[in-house]
Amino acid sequence: MEWDILVGIVIGFCLSIISMVLKKEYEVRVEKRLKKESIRDELAENIASFCTYWEDRRCSIDMEIGDFRENVKTYIKDIQERYRAGARYLDQKIISEIREVCNGFISITNQSPDSDDEKWFNSVKDEGNKLNERFDNILSKL
Repeated sequence: MEWDILVGIVIGFCLSIISMVLKKEYEVRVEKRLKKESIRDELAENIASFCTYWEDRRCSIDMEIGDFRENVKTYIKDIQERYRAGARYLDQKIISEIREVCNGFISITNQSPDSDDEKWFNSVKDEGNKLNERFDNILSKL
């Protein structure tokens, strides 16, 4: 009779431990999934915002440019920081694609440094539009 009680206590204790381990594992997985979704959503928001900014400039000839080239650099740097911060939660193929597009935009912002933003934009518009389309494709994958 005493063995029955002892075995019951041991089994109850083991089940309690197993239950706690499973619960903790579940919580870690949920937290990781939520973090991954949050990072993807924030990155997608940054990319979509940039795409809209580029499209607005491309579609509006009369729009004041101001510091358009500097704003492009700032947007791209923000996107780079976001994917770097969340790299462990993102697919490496997506990161590679984003990196390529960001490097492409950084490259075109460094072209014709002596020309004003309007002349610069007109000279890089086609290349920028292609890069922007790649960002749109990436958005569909996020």
